[in-house]
Amino acid sequence: MIKLFKIIPIAFFLFLAHMRCDSPRLPVSAEQTGVAHQIIPIPKEVKMESASLSLPDSLYIFIGSEALNPLFTVLKVECKSLYQTELIRSTQSTEAVIVLSIDDSLPHDAYRIHIDDHIEIKGGSYQAVAMGSISLLQSINQENGATSILKGTIHDYPDLPFRGLLVDLARRKHRLPVLKQIVSLCRWYKVSHLHLHLTDDYAFRFPSDAYPQLITREFYYKKEELAELIAFANARGVEIIPELEVPGHAGEFIRKMPEIFAFDDEKLNRNTINMANDEIYTVLDTLIGEIAEVFYSSPYMHIGGDEPDFSAMADDPQMQQYLKEKNLDSVEALYWHFINQMHQFVAKRGKQTIVWEGFAKEGNKVISKDIIVMAWETMYQLPSELLDAGFKMINVSWKPLYVVNSRKWEARDIYHWNVYQWQNWLPEAPSYDTIQIDAHEHILGASMASWDQPEYAEISSLRRRIPAMTERVWNVERELSTDEFEKSLERLDIKLSDYFSPVQLQASGLRFPQILDGRRDEQIWFDDTLKLHLHTPANVAVRFTSDGKPVSASSPVYEDTLRFWQSTTLRYQAFTALGEPVGHEILTYYELHPLRVTFSGENLIGEDERWERVDSWRFPFYQGLNLHITAARPGIIRVEMGENDLNANSPVYQEAMKIEKDAVVKAGLFNGDSLIGHIWSEHFIKLEE
Repeated sequence: MIKLFKIIPIAFFLFLAHMRCDSPRLPVSAEQTGVAHQIIPIPKEVKMESASLSLPDSLYIFIGSEALNPLFTVLKVECKSLYQTELIRSTQSTEAVIVLSIDDSLPHDAYRIHIDDHIEIKGGSYQAVAMGSISLLQSINQENGATSILKGTIHDYPDLPFRGLLVDLARRKHRLPVLKQIVSLCRWYKVSHLHLHLTDDYAFRFPSDAYPQLITREFYYKKEELAELIAFANARGVEIIPELEVPGHAGEFIRKMPEIFAFDDEKLNRNTINMANDEIYTVLDTLIGEIAEVFYSSPYMHIGGDEPDFSAMADDPQMQQYLKEKNLDSVEALYWHFINQMHQFVAKRGKQTIVWEGFAKEGNKVISKDIIVMAWETMYQLPSELLDAGFKMINVSWKPLYVVNSRKWEARDIYHWNVYQWQNWLPEAPSYDTIQIDAHEHILGASMASWDQPEYAEISSLRRRIPAMTERVWNVERELSTDEFEKSLERLDIKLSDYFSPVQLQASGLRFPQILDGRRDEQIWFDDTLKLHLHTPANVAVRFTSDGKPVSASSPVYEDTLRFWQSTTLRYQAFTALGEPVGHEILTYYELHPLRVTFSGENLIGEDERWERVDSWRFPFYQGLNLHITAARPGIIRVEMGENDLNANSPVYQEAMKIEKDAVVKAGLFNGDSLIGHIWSEHFIKLEE
């Protein structure tokens, strides 16, 4: 091994992650250039002319079907935010610049756009017309105050029907405005399904009337909030999938209703409910009915099903008696029976059941093939085995489709993946070595999974990853070169900011302004004074809050640069003179990190290499390393080594610290007894050379 002596800032390798180069892929044909590069996913057929259609500041639109009425309201808001254009409903198609209609001769997900002296969008369904309208918005050009679009035709449809996104609402609370912004992100890049993980070990966010004792009162969704979200998503052509996670990841059930879901033996009450109690089936049937009623428009319901812990259950007397009564030979067999029972509860509500890959292949003969399996880990069985058994599947390959705080893959990694491929970062997983299968009709599509992320990190984490996934599911066989795709993505990502809000934020004082989405949220760090300037378009007022409260028409009006010296949450939204909101409420969060920490030593392992390790939460090194700590503000730097809490009585940092063995180090800046900003901490582990 070559020995190098170096001093490394903590986020240096994070910056390099955005600078990697890849060899180009096969280019698309010439007929797909131009307007095609302005739309993601890339349309199937594009025939454009050199002439353009100029678009006035006020556009008349004709809605050819009553079913499309909600889409008019959506487009009116979007045109105002994106192009400051007024959309006006017309009763005559002949005077309209835009005409929308449903064409039953087209397939359900197919749409056509024809642009000549007016714009006509036809689709095989509401969802198809909605997707056509977003392709239109993406391809409009605005330059020197003039708005136009090239004349021509676009015909488009997806190769696969399912393009999903999971958001983990159980582990982290997400307010309704954030979820609406995520729905809009789904619409912008043609994500068909938003999957809401509503329950897990430590939270139950669904507002059950039948069993209110299950609800996590600290934060949950009221029925009227869910109804508002569902209507918002339906209007944008995005279907919402609710998830009730059982029998594993169900610690909240056990704590809140132990008389139903717990074992008498406390040692068995970990995270898996007691499937040997008939009463649980009555409760779960009722809950599934409640959820189905609230999420009335969703064709699917997810029942979880992964990572149950059956340890020592077979020795429990109640379990043994239940298995005997049901003529089942193992707890695993009861688990298969449980999945089928949940499926029956879902099916009688007219919905299709989805489960996680969580059962061994021995269960394939028992579990209903009407259930769709989300295959993610390949630990329980291989994708090929699920397909051979007759299951329909959705690819949720852990690598690169999981987005879990620091463990997330770049857009170009996702772009190089394909829907028939599974990968995993865990060495013990079969897909640690890439599994590539042949195209199969039972692969319905793919889903990205955003786990355990705070609400402020969702958009920054997803906005460049989602389009890479949808591109590879919409167009399974064809792809642009990596460079071409990234150029298209860069253009549309800029436009996405306008789509969210006509107000653009400029921040100065950030520690790492070049990082768009760091492994540790470095994009939100500042070390002294943070200045936030909101660029406001004409004819709108911007209102904001910095106290954690939602923005309203009575919130303070932004007038001049905002300055912050402590960690802060800023929310802002544009309003018309009549007090009507324009675009989304935008949530931004910034963290004060006043300490700068660098390392020096030999053979240091960089951040970009170590984050994919199993022990990525630790900092590995081969030989001794030195810690150098400086502060951007006046104060006293204090440090602790080991498990002791850092406080105002901790030792004062005076010189570089030598790390020669496994160690936990914490450092903070103090003004008297008060901690300034966030504590820096690192777990170091010495490796053998």
